[in-house]
Amino acid sequence: MGAVSGPAGTAGAPGTTEGARTSTPGDTAEAEYLASPRAVQDLRAINARFIHHFVTNDVVAHDALLHPDFVTIQGDGARLDRATYLAQWATGFSADRIPYWDTRDEQITVVGGVALVRATNRYVLATPGGATAARVEVSTYTDTYVRHDGAWFCVQAQVTPVREEHQPGDDTVVSVYLHGEKQDLSGRRPDHPDRVG
Repeated sequence: MGAVSGPAGTAGAPGTTEGARTSTPGDTAEAEYLASPRAVQDLRAINARFIHHFVTNDVVAHDALLHPDFVTIQGDGARLDRATYLAQWATGFSADRIPYWDTRDEQITVVGGVALVRATNRYVLATPGGATAARVEVSTYTDTYVRHDGAWFCVQAQVTPVREEHQPGDDTVVSVYLHGEKQDLSGRRPDHPDRVG
């Protein structure tokens, strides 16, 4: 979609926080962009790439989406810096271990040069050899993006487990991966995770 021009530390990407030029609504063209549907469309596309990078363990492409000051807060409260997060990203997904992964209830809010991308993931965790029954887990995330020189960069990601009574319905699903392959959802409903082995 072309919103991100290169990995952090290269031309067009933010360097350190100190002295970095951040796009502001005071710039006329930037203000028009931020107030337009195109900003949300770009962030929706970035979110889809974010998920695809995870499923494909694509560290290089994912690195290009991250701000140098990126931090992630996990469901247990642990905070990981950018380097640790990317190291885990390299092996975070396995199609054998996670045969089903969906993204649902995507909500995007743009406030000036900052955006919140919120969505929920429902997924199946299988055990090698089927020693124990697979289980379905659900977590919700908020990714915080900032604008820099006409591009969006993720500066923080926070993941929170979701109790059953707060889980969004299957009608909010926006993407599904079965055994690591993205599914075409046009004209049909995705397989429910409870039926995926």
